Amino acid sequence: MDTVSDIAIIIAMARDIVFFLLLAALLLVLIVLFRKVSALLDSVKRTIKDAEEVISAVSDKVVGPATKGSGVAFGVGKAGAFLLGLRKRGKGGKKNGE
Repeated sequence: MDTVSDIAIIIAMARDIVFFLLLAALLLVLIVLFRKVSALLDSVKRTIKDAEEVISAVSDKVVGPATKGSGVAFGVGKAGAFLLGLRKRGKGGKKNGE
């Protein structure tokens, strides 16, 4: 019976060694995966920061002057509508039968 017991102990030790080797390999894979994901996230952060800077520059250079120009166009349109309204009232008399 000693040989059966010895074989059982040897098999248990081999199983434990394989288990620890697999555990170490899994830990190594997780560390490598963490580093890759971390580098990817850093790259995404840099890309987002660059995109924000580009959008800010476009907003300052294009949208700002466009909104100023649209304010002027709105004022000109209102003045034109006012003048056209006066002209229509002057030609036809009262507007809408008033």
